[in-house]
Amino acid sequence: MGAADGVGAAVPAPITRSAVIPVLTEAEFQPISRVKITPYPHREATLSRDRLLDSLRAGSQRRLSLIVAEAGYGKTTLLADFARRNEIRCLWYKLDSTDGDWVTFLNYLIASAREAWPEFGAQTAALLAKMAIRNPSRERVVSTFFAELSQAPNEPVLWIFDDFHGVDESDDVRDIIGRLVREAPDTVHLCLVTRRRPEMHLARLHAQGEIAQIDTQDMRFSLEETGRLFGEVYGQPLESDVLAQVDGRTEGWAASLQLLNSSIRGRSRTEIRTFVRAMTGAEGPLYDFLAEEVIGDLDPGLRSFLLHASILERITVDYAAAALERDGKRPSGEQITAWMAQAADLGLLSRP
Repeated sequence: MGAADGVGAAVPAPITRSAVIPVLTEAEFQPISRVKITPYPHREATLSRDRLLDSLRAGSQRRLSLIVAEAGYGKTTLLADFARRNEIRCLWYKLDSTDGDWVTFLNYLIASAREAWPEFGAQTAALLAKMAIRNPSRERVVSTFFAELSQAPNEPVLWIFDDFHGVDESDDVRDIIGRLVREAPDTVHLCLVTRRRPEMHLARLHAQGEIAQIDTQDMRFSLEETGRLFGEVYGQPLESDVLAQVDGRTEGWAASLQLLNSSIRGRSRTEIRTFVRAMTGAEGPLYDFLAEEVIGDLDPGLRSFLLHASILERITVDYAAAALERDGKRPSGEQITAWMAQAADLGLLSRP
């Protein structure tokens, strides 16, 4: 099902009817999902990585921060920890492939900004709401948005665009992000969180020293961080030679460290040493090896949930219930929510 994006990554609240609210008052315009603009919760079982938090803190003083790493390296967990520890207000927009057109993108930008400034974007929202009737031009709507943004309260904000790789092929989105970089007030700082470097022209920003970047190599857990993770967070300290083997095999990939913890939970030191030795000698992908170890000990209900939910692109209570339906019977929402939480805790469930 893919790696959870970071150690301690939390599953966002399932999308329910109460989680979908209209941004605009006019009935003809599309609703928005609050899940996509709500900050990720910070979990106690998270290692604070000071070197990366310091990099983010410095980057939040520049126009643009890039966090570029593949899935499972802890990008979102890092940002949730940063948002909790720093005074700068963070605005969130969790992107997916449905956000590539400019109307949807602007609608969510307004919704995201209203988390900080409740009255923001009234004129732009009114234009968007009349798209079906008056069809105002794209340039008029976008220009109105930036005019309103220039009048936003004079307070520093970090605008986080998570999973930007989901829309970075959209000319509309690239254009609006480019204008944000050029035209947003000096107090607005952007952070693009993505699995690959955005296809954007950033040479001038680089030359001006206005870009900060954290990449895969930065996101890898160091030997010292891995030791602290198992000792301080997981409560299962590793002996130095075992720790060295773990570091060499996992190469600091957060998702594999979380799965390893699930695999050795409750085992003795001798059993852990034997398991890690087997892990370092295993052929094939490390994640598959660890996932199989974890899945083998699951109760049948959770294992069935993981099997049937694995076909879903986005896992919500309603979607999972439909996938699990047999002879007209579905598991309860409470049961599915519990399975989702258990799977996330084990590192077996990617965040939507």
